[in-house]
Amino acid sequence: MNVQEALRQARQHIEESEFDRAESLCADVLVAEPVCVPAHQLMARVWLGRNQPDKVRDRLGYRDQLPHDEHYVEWGLIAEELEDLQMAGQLYEDLIQREPHNGLALYRLGLLCLERGERDRAVGLLQRTLRASPEHTAAAFELAQCYAEDELWGLAADAYERGLERDPANEEARTALQLVEARMRELAQLPSSEVSAGNGPARRMRVLFAGRENVHARQWTDEAGRVGYSPVHEPLADHLLALHLQGTATLGVYPVRADQTVLFGVLDIDVRKSALATGEAGQSMTARLREMVQADARRLARQFEQLNLPIYAEESGYKGVHLWLFLAEPVPAAEVKRFLEAVVQRVGPPSPELQWEVFPKQDQVAEDQLGNLIKLPLGIHLKTGRRCLFTDLEGQEYSDQEGFLDRIQQVERQDFERAVSRLVAPPGEGGAAGSAQALREAFPEYEALFKGCPVLVALMEKAVVTHHLTHDERLVLKCVLAHLGDDGRQLIHSIVGHCLDYSESITQQQIERTPPYPISCPKIRQRLPEVTSTVNCACVFELPEGGYPSPLLHIDPVVTQGRSHSADRHGALVDRYVNLRRDYQRMGRELAQLEDDLRYALNSAGRDELRAGGWILRRDGEGRLQVEVDLG
Repeated sequence: MNVQEALRQARQHIEESEFDRAESLCADVLVAEPVCVPAHQLMARVWLGRNQPDKVRDRLGYRDQLPHDEHYVEWGLIAEELEDLQMAGQLYEDLIQREPHNGLALYRLGLLCLERGERDRAVGLLQRTLRASPEHTAAAFELAQCYAEDELWGLAADAYERGLERDPANEEARTALQLVEARMRELAQLPSSEVSAGNGPARRMRVLFAGRENVHARQWTDEAGRVGYSPVHEPLADHLLALHLQGTATLGVYPVRADQTVLFGVLDIDVRKSALATGEAGQSMTARLREMVQADARRLARQFEQLNLPIYAEESGYKGVHLWLFLAEPVPAAEVKRFLEAVVQRVGPPSPELQWEVFPKQDQVAEDQLGNLIKLPLGIHLKTGRRCLFTDLEGQEYSDQEGFLDRIQQVERQDFERAVSRLVAPPGEGGAAGSAQALREAFPEYEALFKGCPVLVALMEKAVVTHHLTHDERLVLKCVLAHLGDDGRQLIHSIVGHCLDYSESITQQQIERTPPYPISCPKIRQRLPEVTSTVNCACVFELPEGGYPSPLLHIDPVVTQGRSHSADRHGALVDRYVNLRRDYQRMGRELAQLEDDLRYALNSAGRDELRAGGWILRRDGEGRLQVEVDLG
């Protein structure tokens, strides 16, 4: 009997629980071929059948002395049956490292990750499985179920459909697809009547969302569930917008026109990918995150209201909100970008786990480039199957979306420029500094304080230039100046009074809650690192006995006498620690944003590798970015 026939018979005996016969056949094969991997594996299965786990572990340990051939994945399956999932995962990891496109190993490791609660990684592995083995129907159905649990209905429907193309008899999957499609129909329904091709809504959208001429973007998904956009070099005509409104195409627009102007600006409030829950919740939005998004949208919208600018909220269809500002005539992209960044700076920072983006992202776009795109409202996000509807600031959808388009107001140029002048300091102008000087002249008794503390002067200048101070900036002013009596309190009102949201009564209430001791210099640096790092905040005082450093020592050398405490003595260390922590968090946010931008560039280019500046940027099958030197 040849080896293959002996192995075939051994498998049959194992299936029939005839373990003695199977063991005898395997032993005969191993006498003839001691390194026959399938024979060793069948012997391990004999011991599994006999419930002899120690012998199975011994055989698994012996595998390293055997060839790493095409049967290696079987060791992982044996370890799984032994219920040693840690060993099984390591075996699959080892195999994938040698064979990155081994579909079976990717699939089995994905299932193990699901069982361990590593949901994001599991989805990535299942996506890689389908890229490596498009015919793997089990992976398609498993991925579809993950998408459905994460409320990514569009991706779930695609995955079910692709699995059913190869396994049309799978009634369970077909039923699941029907449920997903029903949910998608519900989410895609416009609250108002159906939109027909060539109707007014399409023409209205063409006016409101005019961007780069002769080109638009179209959203796509691939077999592995990745979503991206591709440029289509065709004008954004009414018939295309009608398809977008009907839900048969999802379109985007490149905001910056050929003459470097824009007709709209957008603030995008989004949940960071790292904040999306893993485990049971997967990538679905929790109620807490949804409320955080809406709260940030309201914060930003209030700033526009104070500037008398109409702003319009739209649910982005996935995990965020877009705030749209529409312009009646083209405005330089650089001016709109700078204005929106000033709004963000005034209102920010975003809530934890959220990020804000400004569109247009570029001041100028080269003739042969397009810049960053943004998805148009009222279409269907292919990832979730959700219709991207206009809402109020509480997140409630308007009942007549088509009619709402007609009610949108486009801001006249003079009104926009008036808002800019109230919010953004004009570059190169000295008028604001003069206004700050007027404040100093109105309180000559504090000139020594102004000369000695550049932080206070910087806050005064910021108030008169930007008409805004953050909570921490007002707190510092209060905790210094309120200790100077009635004149100091009046100076607080004079400074904060330049802010658009100034309230005399609220400011007075805050003053009345001033702590009993003046704030120390280390605590000012802790509160305002973005200010203190840009001015010469390095005063050297002769401290009074038991005192601590404070700006008020410039006019009263004993004001802090006997008031020192351990926190102030260690203030320099705390100050350095806090500043480093803030730098670390800021760099983390910037790195996350850069990675998002690079993934977008890879998606737009339709590949997983970019070469630029002597480097090679690669995206692995799980979406992680890797960089190496380009030696070619």
